[in-house]
Amino acid sequence: MDNSADSPCFREGENKSKMSIAHCEALALFKKQISDIRTEYDTDLQLTKVLRARNFNLKKAEKLFREIYCCRQMFEADTIVTTYKKIEVLEKYEYNGFMGFAKNGTPIRYISVGSGDPMGFLKSMSGYELSNFFVYMMLSDILAARKESEKRGKEIMEITYVLDLTGFSIQDHLRECILEIALDVTSIFQEYYPEIWSNVLFVNASYVFHKFYNILKPIIRDDMLKKIEIVSSESTAELLLKYIDEDVLPEFLGGKRRDSKGDPMCKEFLRFGGRIPEKYYLSNRHPLLSSDPGASSRLISAKSCFNFPVVVRKPGSKISLEFRTEGGSISFIILHRKFGPDTEILDLPTSDENLNEKDENSSFQAVISAFRVQTHLAPVDEKIKAPWTGVYVFKFSNSSSWFMSRRLIYRIKLIEPES
Repeated sequence: MDNSADSPCFREGENKSKMSIAHCEALALFKKQISDIRTEYDTDLQLTKVLRARNFNLKKAEKLFREIYCCRQMFEADTIVTTYKKIEVLEKYEYNGFMGFAKNGTPIRYISVGSGDPMGFLKSMSGYELSNFFVYMMLSDILAARKESEKRGKEIMEITYVLDLTGFSIQDHLRECILEIALDVTSIFQEYYPEIWSNVLFVNASYVFHKFYNILKPIIRDDMLKKIEIVSSESTAELLLKYIDEDVLPEFLGGKRRDSKGDPMCKEFLRFGGRIPEKYYLSNRHPLLSSDPGASSRLISAKSCFNFPVVVRKPGSKISLEFRTEGGSISFIILHRKFGPDTEILDLPTSDENLNEKDENSSFQAVISAFRVQTHLAPVDEKIKAPWTGVYVFKFSNSSSWFMSRRLIYRIKLIEPES
């Protein structure tokens, strides 16, 4: 085993202590545990990040890695960069873009936070559509990092983020549903892509933004906090040129770059959003009613949950998933368990059983991490792939609410392949 100073088991400047050597031994064992699903992109460096995310607890690290693997399969992450098609509202109103590469070789993702309409997107896209878009955007940057790694001859597995706060309005962002999404996305990215942040640069920040940032700060891990820098418009160019070459940095941010049309805003590859017209809101569609054929309704009281199991026996099946809520958002997660030796003995969970997906001894594996879906604003209506046979459980949790119930209206159906 390589215990040299450039081994991924050692952080920069770390001594070869007995603990670090133990970490390298843990990496070797970890690689054996996940050998059945490990790919060529799961390098020693990447796997060490997963181990560090679980403090080198092998059992917890394996559970996390298998959850990441399941999520990749569910969202078809290996092909999503080439197969994903943006819906019209994204084509017209997204507010981000790939800028190029930073001085350290990491891809740069620009996000025009202040010019976007987050509330408009929450009303125009279901939670599942938003998840697909976030996965697509992250995988696009990771693919760019892999290509740059080959070009530079060194492994690059981080991303630089430039978040432009020009025009930021606290009234547009300080809403419960937007904060829930922001917290969930940050938490999931930290879980599934540990140490993915190279630098997170908030630029053109006003005093108001610092108040908003203090709300998010408690849930951000220390290793990410160290990557964050926040500056006002007066210091924006100085900060960005520290990390980005002037011929890569657009002119409006303090660099010298213009697009092929001579535009200093570089709108050929950067998008700046705008207000989303109400014609795109999903609330314009006829809502799912409990009286509709095959639909049901369930009141989920505060601190409670509801499980809906689906048994999949045929490979290639899909699950039609329709649901909305009344009274607010709901936490949603998909769990999966393989069949036992006797496929007729299912041992399905009760509808109100509190399945703990974080329990390392649980027989259920999380397919996607729990996140709050704003289905009181935009209902979910999707047909999702069921990559494996076994028992799928769609868990709806209202555990974060101390007093308020949620009414869930749902229609979930198994669609088996014809042949």
